[in-house]
Amino acid sequence: MDEAKKIKTGEETQEEQKTLIQWIREHKKEIAIAGISITALVGLGLGIKNKEAMEVFWNALKNNDPKIPIKTEAPRITEQVSSIESVVIPMHREYKEPFDVSSHIRNLHEGWKASPEKLAKAAAYGIELLPGQTLVESYTKGEVA
Repeated sequence: MDEAKKIKTGEETQEEQKTLIQWIREHKKEIAIAGISITALVGLGLGIKNKEAMEVFWNALKNNDPKIPIKTEAPRITEQVSSIESVVIPMHREYKEPFDVSSHIRNLHEGWKASPEKLAKAAAYGIELLPGQTLVESYTKGEVA
């Protein structure tokens, strides 16, 4: 008996949905007018409540709000400098004594290869260079040019 009630209730629900949908279709125009009217009334109520803020906003849009200062100064004319003075900028590094850097292996950028001369010198020293490596010979660093 409960199943019969459930089936009957399901059928009644479907019929009620059909009648509701049919009623909505019949009264489309009235529902649209009611929705627009309610939106307009809510907007009017908010507009009245926030009248001052809306006036400030509207005047700011028009650019004639006395609360917003508008600067209308004439452009400033500056003097023209006839000569350019040089400025010496001090370097941040201190002078260091020159020192020697011994020969060593350097890893090259991807795709770079050691020159044939460097490969020959490395072989003469008994060093086997891998791909992407080169031999850097000894040099002095820190000399004044």
